[in-house]
Amino acid sequence: MFNAMSRDEHYSLFAPAPGPGIHTTGELLYEFLHGHTKVRCELVDHGQYGVEARLLYDEEHRISHTFAPWHCIPLSTPRAAAIHWAENERRAIEANTNAEAWS
Repeated sequence: MFNAMSRDEHYSLFAPAPGPGIHTTGELLYEFLHGHTKVRCELVDHGQYGVEARLLYDEEHRISHTFAPWHCIPLSTPRAAAIHWAENERRAIEANTNAEAWS
């Protein structure tokens, strides 16, 4: 009996896992310092799949959310939803003054 994966000449059960994906830099929405941490928010357009709002802490991915066209409220765009989410995240970060609890 053939396994579909065994027919792939590049497939190996014992091969190392693929490396991390290539980081694509998005459009800068905002950037600020919170304590000693640099917080950066980027918007990445994934075409028909929506817009991703990505938060980076000290240039490392911390959290992101993709807003697809079919998940947005009527009369809203994925870009507008991503900006709204990112601004709410910024307000929450800035409101937290206890840097040790935050990081």
